[in-house]
Amino acid sequence: KMVTETNKMNNNDKIKKKKNDKQLAVRIKTFKRGPEVATKHIKDKKLRGNLRHSEKLVEEAAVSAAKTEQWLLPTEGGSLEAEGMERTYRFKQEELVGALDASTSRKAFDLSLPELGPYKIAFTSNGKHMLIGGARGHLAVTEWSRGHLVTEIQVKETVRDVTFLHNETFFAA
Repeated sequence: KMVTETNKMNNNDKIKKKKNDKQLAVRIKTFKRGPEVATKHIKDKKLRGNLRHSEKLVEEAAVSAAKTEQWLLPTEGGSLEAEGMERTYRFKQEELVGALDASTSRKAFDLSLPELGPYKIAFTSNGKHMLIGGARGHLAVTEWSRGHLVTEIQVKETVRDVTFLHNETFFAA
């Protein structure tokens, strides 16, 4: 009985691998730069070797880009489903933390800034830094996972939106 369960698991793994390989092949096609150069009929050995090497590099770059895209892009978004007549806007963060795994529940925090709000929030692309901007001119950059304040300024102007530019050292409000 144990052997058949192991075989079923191996078959499931093989099916998943084939599916992932097909998806990867489709992604690789999107990163290719057109058809390969036909090197069979090129008589110059040096040119033919250089072209083959270039084609190999292009193929490796396409595979690397496809794998990176596969790792970085989320496969499916999370969702919050209410049961019956329940409304999602009534869910409290404390209730949600109990239903999450340990690593996700550690990321929950309470930030109370009533004086200069309402606030707009932006995160860096790696998710390490958070930029908050209050409607009454309060701007702050924090390394939110550690709770460390990086910078804070009062601009004495209305802030309607905030965003990081290319990294956490530059932002616009």
